[in-house]
Amino acid sequence: KTQDVFDRLKLPEYVKPAIGGALVGMIAIGYPQIYGVGYESINLALWGKDVRFVLLILIFAKIIATGSTLGSGGSGGIFAPSLFIGAMLGALIGEQTNSFFPGITAGVGAYALVGMGAVVAGTTHAPITAILTIFEMTNDYRIIPPLMLACIISISLATFLEKESMYTMKLLRKGINILEGRDINILKGHTVEKVLNTNVETVPAGMKFSELLNCMIHSPHDILFVVTDKKELLGCISIHKLKEFIMEQQYISDLVIAADLAEAAPAILYKHDNLDLVMHQFGKFDIDELPVLQSKKSRKLIGSLHRKDIIDAYNREIFKLDLAGGVHSIVTAVGDERKVKIADNYNLVEIEPPSGFINKSIKQLNIRANYGLEVILIRTNEESKESIQGRPGAIPTPGYIIQPGDKLLVMGSDESIQKFNKGMESI
Repeated sequence: KTQDVFDRLKLPEYVKPAIGGALVGMIAIGYPQIYGVGYESINLALWGKDVRFVLLILIFAKIIATGSTLGSGGSGGIFAPSLFIGAMLGALIGEQTNSFFPGITAGVGAYALVGMGAVVAGTTHAPITAILTIFEMTNDYRIIPPLMLACIISISLATFLEKESMYTMKLLRKGINILEGRDINILKGHTVEKVLNTNVETVPAGMKFSELLNCMIHSPHDILFVVTDKKELLGCISIHKLKEFIMEQQYISDLVIAADLAEAAPAILYKHDNLDLVMHQFGKFDIDELPVLQSKKSRKLIGSLHRKDIIDAYNREIFKLDLAGGVHSIVTAVGDERKVKIADNYNLVEIEPPSGFINKSIKQLNIRANYGLEVILIRTNEESKESIQGRPGAIPTPGYIIQPGDKLLVMGSDESIQKFNKGMESI
């Protein structure tokens, strides 16, 4: 949360760590224990030498100081502050427990040790590491049962409140999930409905073999989908299936119909299936096209999906992600209104839109039709809903409104770019 606050501040990046350092300094004036790693304070807590109100204040003071340091862009870590906070919290609870049950409880130091393990486990989501670390510090088997119980409760509560740890959260905000590869993350984020092909080759169940053969010859598809009068899927006929009966064509031409040759589809897809699941189906059955039905309760055929459709969708998403961080940085590096050649007679160039473009949508400007250019990326001053997560730009949707300060990354031929520049001069 502290990082979010500092990110929203409209200040130079080098000023933010100074503000974080100033906050830490103000806290340290009253409580210098928060400085550094804090081993001295941890030792005092383990020996029960800090008074209660100091322990209570140090817990929150260290949290604020650590958040201010890391959130402002300063250098620091998570592990040592977790040990510090856990020691203070454990010692505080230990003192309270000893006050009420002095004869049956362990010393304050034991509570401090368990507190250290519990906070480390909850912060890092690594309970085994916390347990082994504290055991190595004490070399006492008696600390293991309470330590395990505290760490299990801590990790359970921490994962319930927030699935990601302090370490993985920063990566996740950049679009990186270390538990899943980049491919899976992209494919799971898209459904069949987004890449559905409605131009399918369907044939009625009663179509004769001669008509089927003629249809397959003139069709660009390798598979025909056999449907009922209500457009419900009966099965599929592949070109390989028809080849088996070509030699008997003169005998079965009017006897065999589509329903006789139809085979059950190896897999059925639905429009809300994610593309990762679909890709597994293609790999499992080694097939290039699968039917897509309306829902599990309906056999109505609404389209099909090719293996190539998924690969194309994946490539487009990779292109979008890499374009924002890769091509955009190249164009920015060479300077505004300078070309970057990407193919023969085709260039990328970043241009500041004229005043006539401001407050107009991409659809209204119709740059592709008017100038023969493709708007690939828009560099924005502020993050918006169209922005790419963790990337410096926005994908140009038809409804995107050009704002003051935006810059257009366009792609096209030399002639188209010249035409665009001349058009801008006249606006």
